This record gives sequence, structure tokens and C-alpha cells, in this order.
Amino acid sequence: MEKKREKLGKLSVDLLLSKENEQANSVDIEQEVHVKNDKFLNELHACKDRGLKQFPKDFYVVHLVQRPAVYKNVIREYFFPRESCPTPDYDQSVWRYIRHDDVLEYLWTIPSREACIEFKDHALEIPSDQQWLLKMVLEFADGTLYKMARQLNGEDEYDKKIIIAQS
Repeated sequence: MEKKREKLGKLSVDLLLSKENEQANSVDIEQEVHVKNDKFLNELHACKDRGLKQFPKDFYVVHLVQRPAVYKNVIREYFFPRESCPTPDYDQSVWRYIRHDDVLEYLWTIPSREACIEFKDHALEIPSDQQWLLKMVLEFADGTLYKMARQLNGEDEYDKKIIIAQS
């Protein structure tokens, strides 16, 4: 007879109530999520393979991290390919697949809003092994990543402006 698996909600509540539960800050969680382990890399390449079948030209692979509001200690990850470069947002990593070179180019990682705030507030105290993430946070904050996404999509600087012509 097959053993019943416990439901996510029960596991989450049990962990929250246990004495072993340690409140991790958002930067610790971010680092854990973005560790490039075998499972992560397998998911990334599986998503790239789906994109190869789906899109005839270059495309983007997006990794999203979601934290359901109901469960404070649960993290869900999603990988999906898309034809256009997404607008930079919190809890997002993006790669561009360049078909003619068969290269998956890393573009950015933006941690959670809380982690971004912590990074900006403590920029001078960030350890050297996290400087790359600080750079991404600052580029997100100053609009550099947004400009990059628009450029990769071939969007004109004036696309979003409303121009009212006088007759």
C-alpha cells in the first residue's frame, strides 16, 4: 500500500510552529533559491529545449520565484520560454538564447523587493561574493535593466508616449 504524502499546508504550518524554525531574512532565501545546483540547471536547460521547439528565432528563458501569501515558508519556482524580453521585475532571472551561436546568455537576476531594499540600504556592507547581485539590484533601481529589455525588444524610446497633434 502506498504511503500518503502530507499536504503542503500541513508541512508549512508544522515547520512554522516547530522550535527549529529560524526566521531567515530575504537575502538568505534569495541566495538559497538562486544557487545554481543540478536541479536548477536541469530545469533551465529543459526550458531552453522547450523554447527551441516553440520559437524559430532567438528567445528568452525566464525563471520566476513566487512566495504564496498563505505559506510564508514556501517558495515556488517557474521556468518558461518567451519570444520577447520581459520587463524586469522582482523575483526574476532572465537568459537570452542566441540560436545561431547556440548560447544561453545570462542577462539578470532581481531578488525579492525586501532583498532589493536590504541590498540598497547596506550597499557598502555587501560581501564581495554578493557584489554581482548588488550590481543587478542597482541597475534595476536606476532603470538600466528596463532600458536593456526595451533595446533587446527593439522598442523605440518614444513608443509609450502619447503625442497629441494640433491641427
